Amino acid sequence: ANPWSAVTGGIGYSAGNVGIGTTNPNASLHIENSTAGNTFLKLNSPTTYNGDYRQISVGSNGSEAGYWSTGQFYLGGNGGGKLTNFTVRGVSTSSAVIHGKAFPGNNYGVIGENNGSASTGAGVVGTAVANAGVVAESRGTTNDTLVVSSRTLTTGRLSYFEHLNSNYSGDALHMNLGQGSGSFSGNFLNLQNNGSTKLLMRSNGSMAVTAVSTSEGLAVSQSGTGHAATFMGGNVGIGTTNPQAQLDIQSPTDAILRINGQWSSHLALSGPGRQVIYLGAASASAPWQMVAQTDGSLTFKPTGNVNDATASTLTLKGDKAGFGNTAPSKLLHVGSATTTSGLAVADFQNASGTCTITPASSGSGIACSSDERLKENFADVTGSFALDRISRLQAVTYNFKTAPDDNRRTGYKAQEVQKIAPEFVRENDDGYLQVYYDAFIPWITEAIKTLHSRLTGIESRQAGQDREIASLKAKNAELKARLDKLEKALESK
Repeated sequence: ANPWSAVTGGIGYSAGNVGIGTTNPNASLHIENSTAGNTFLKLNSPTTYNGDYRQISVGSNGSEAGYWSTGQFYLGGNGGGKLTNFTVRGVSTSSAVIHGKAFPGNNYGVIGENNGSASTGAGVVGTAVANAGVVAESRGTTNDTLVVSSRTLTTGRLSYFEHLNSNYSGDALHMNLGQGSGSFSGNFLNLQNNGSTKLLMRSNGSMAVTAVSTSEGLAVSQSGTGHAATFMGGNVGIGTTNPQAQLDIQSPTDAILRINGQWSSHLALSGPGRQVIYLGAASASAPWQMVAQTDGSLTFKPTGNVNDATASTLTLKGDKAGFGNTAPSKLLHVGSATTTSGLAVADFQNASGTCTITPASSGSGIACSSDERLKENFADVTGSFALDRISRLQAVTYNFKTAPDDNRRTGYKAQEVQKIAPEFVRENDDGYLQVYYDAFIPWITEAIKTLHSRLTGIESRQAGQDREIASLKAKNAELKARLDKLEKALESK
C-alpha cells in the first residue's frame, strides 16, 4: 500500500518517520545534508497570521506555544499554549544557556529550574554552576548581560524573585563581581527613575540615596525592635523615622549614644563658628545648651541666644572653670562683677552641715552650719583651759618649699598643734597634715574673755586703791592746813 495519501490541506504520510537525505530517519522529520554550505530547510510564508509571517509554529491541538517569524522566535503564541520543559543549549551540551520549566496553573512566564547537578546545571560557558536557575552571560565589552523591560506594564512587577522552599537560608540576590585577575571598579547597583539615579551602590562599599522630596528617604529597621535608621531630606535619624536634625537619635529605653573608640579622641565637633549641642530638645528652645565658643571655651547655659555668653552657667576654658563667669581667671572662679552684692556664691556641704561663701568688702565671708539643733553633747570651754592651750602654741613665719620666693606666711606647725589640740589637725590623702585654723576662734574667744575678766578685776582693785589714796591725800591736806593755822597762832603770841 502507498504510505502517501492526499489529506485536507496537503499530503500525509502514514508509514512512520520521514527522511530527507537519509535512509534511516530517527525522527518524525529527519533532514540531513552531506554537502557543506547547502541550506537544510527553507521556509517562507506568503501570508500573515495576526500581522506576523509564521515560518515555524510550535504547539498542540491548535494551542500555539511559540512561533518563528522574521528571524526571531517568540515564546507564548496566540492560542494560550505553553512552552514547557525546554532547553536552549550553549556551546557545549553540558552547559545550558537556559533550562526552564513553566508551572501550569500559575501566571509565570519562565521559571528557572535545575536538578542540582553541576554537569547539567545552567552556567557560564566553560564553567558549570550547580544549583543555578538561570545564568546570563555577555561576551561583549559593552553589552547588557540581562535586560528586563516592559512597555505596557502599569501596576505589576517588572521583576519578581520567589523561592518555594520555606527552609531556604541562602541569598535572595547575590552579586559577586571582580572575579579573576582584575578588580571590579564599577557600580554594584544603579537604580534610576526616568534616567535619574535614586539608589547607587558603589564597588568601594559606599551607597548614595537621592530622595524625591524632603519627606522621603531611606529607612533601615530590624523587625520587632522598633529601632530604625532613617535618611530623609539630608537628615539622619536613629530610632526615629522622622528626623528633625542632621543627626536625630531617639530611644525610649536604651542609652542614646555610646562612643568607645581605640584612640583618645572619641568624639570631635568642628566648624568655622560656635558648635552647639542642645540638651533636652532638638532646637534652640532646649532647656540647656552646650556651646563650644570660638575662643576655645566650653559653656553650659540655659535656653537663650547661643551668642549670649553672659548667660553662661558654667564655662570651661583651659585649666580654669567659671560658674556664672564667662572668663574664669582662676582654677575655680565663681560669680562675676555683675553678680548681685551680698549674694552667696557657693555652698560646700556634707552630712554634718554646709559652709557658704558670700563675698564681702570686709571679713572672710565664710559661714558654716552652727545651729544648736544640729548639735549635741555640749560642754563649755573654760577660759583658763583655752588660755593655757593658746599660751602653749608657738606662731611662726615661713615659706613653702614649692615657692621659696613668695611672701612669707604666718601660721603654726601642724605637728606642734597636733600635740596640743589633735582635733584641730587632719591628715590629708597624701599623708600631709592640715590645720583647721578657724577652730582656734572659740579658744581665742574664751581666752580673751578670761583675760578681760582678769583685767577688769585688776582695774577694779586699782580704782579702789586710787580712791583710798585720794582720801588719804585729802586728809593729809586737811591736817596740813590745821598745822599751818596752829603755827601762825603760836607765832602771833
